[in-house]
Amino acid sequence: MYVVMMLNLISLSAPAVSLCCVKLENVCCNVRPADRRPEAEDTPSDGTTERPSSAAPPEAQQTMLDTSLASSYQALQRMISGDDAAIIPVSSATKSRAYRHLGGFTGDSAAWYTFVRYCECLLFYVRQEDIVLYLGPSLTMSPQQIFIGGYDHAIDSFIFDEAAGTLTKTNTTFESSPGPSWQHIVPEHRLLFSGCEGPEGGIGYLDSYKIGDDGGLTKVDRKECVQGCVSMDMGKNGFLVTASYDASGVNTYYTKETGEIIPLQTLRFTLPDGQPANPDIDPVRQDAAHPHEARIDPTGKFLLIPDLGSDYLRIFTITYGDKGEDTVISEVEPLKNDIRAGPRHCYFDRTGNFMYLVEELASMVRVYQVEYTGPRGIDFTPVQRISTLGLGRGPADTRIQKLKAAEVAISPDDKHLYVSNRYDRSMPDGTDSIAHFLINTDDGKLTFVELTSAGGINPRHIRLSPDGGWMCIATQDTNRVAMFKRDQESGSILQDVITEGQSGQPVCITW
Repeated sequence: MYVVMMLNLISLSAPAVSLCCVKLENVCCNVRPADRRPEAEDTPSDGTTERPSSAAPPEAQQTMLDTSLASSYQALQRMISGDDAAIIPVSSATKSRAYRHLGGFTGDSAAWYTFVRYCECLLFYVRQEDIVLYLGPSLTMSPQQIFIGGYDHAIDSFIFDEAAGTLTKTNTTFESSPGPSWQHIVPEHRLLFSGCEGPEGGIGYLDSYKIGDDGGLTKVDRKECVQGCVSMDMGKNGFLVTASYDASGVNTYYTKETGEIIPLQTLRFTLPDGQPANPDIDPVRQDAAHPHEARIDPTGKFLLIPDLGSDYLRIFTITYGDKGEDTVISEVEPLKNDIRAGPRHCYFDRTGNFMYLVEELASMVRVYQVEYTGPRGIDFTPVQRISTLGLGRGPADTRIQKLKAAEVAISPDDKHLYVSNRYDRSMPDGTDSIAHFLINTDDGKLTFVELTSAGGINPRHIRLSPDGGWMCIATQDTNRVAMFKRDQESGSILQDVITEGQSGQPVCITW
């Protein structure tokens, strides 16, 4: 018999449930599936709550959330007999990441109210030894919206129906041409932001779109950025930053809930002194500073820019003003990488204690322990450097090898890390590979497990589903987006393609 605990349950849309799954994945440990799904009569009825007229101060909001979650956990623990199921608190890093994704606290009551609604929408089904964590009112697998940006100049909208095993293209827009190589979704406002690389020697753009119920995109605004935009991230209060590879720059913006974009800062970078004459660099890929990603740390206070051309991880402090348009970034001392490492993308684990940096040119992963101390305010202690190409391999040399590590992803339980390898052609069928590592959650170190097929050539981007049950792989040279089932216990990516869709030179997956 199931005991049901409802926390002021209210009706949520599919995007809200998806976001909740992403941001609150670490609520339970030792979770095991029950022998049946909840019955239809367990489904909560719709309800409404009045919206607060203003947001509480940040400290009060934190206290309200902590108190609410703590009391819920305590009540649930009292229902559980034995040690097989236990409750652990949501980490501060997870909470701060959720706050940041929703626009932060200060001056944004809508974001705070939305986040409270998500937290209140937790249903727990308990039966002695077994526990199911259920998020949201839908008890069936709902189709999920996925957006794919590609070098055919299109942004494609797909519907992934897990139950039917289908991936169906529903809409396409060419309004971010040329080169819509990175997208970012703000689900609570149903907005999608896309970079437009722009023509070589020209200018790039940041575009905003409203997302329709069918996944169609309606353009709202467009503002200029440094040419070659390949990445973006969002901080608090509508702060958005883009990184542009080709023309060596970063742009910052204030974005409104309507999708309006207000430009703030433009920064340009040059190579470190003496690097152009260094005979050990890659003269083709390191001819200039090449920012390849914008990544905001879990606290929302620091911006990291992996600069492939300079072998730097550039670091900036973020100072939020009273108004969104007052936000300012300031560069501090960079983190220097090995010569010809080519830092491309980085990823924090969900505790915020470890950061994983993919070195594209060396096909290595660098592990750092993160501490918020020192003159920069954030410090990185090297822990490990390991090849993405298999056991016993050292750094690759792109001057003589066509090898390029690309994207990194971490499973929701922080136990598995994946990196896509481009042009290694290491699989029996001649396709490229996905490297799988186990993560030691105590010290952050990686243990190589296996290489599995990417299902094509040039897997520029990979993305795990919010629940970690699927990996979506975009193989740019194969013009394919494919869904692979992931074994959540072992972390293995199963070889059989469940479903696939055609997309022209896909380079970014947004789930």
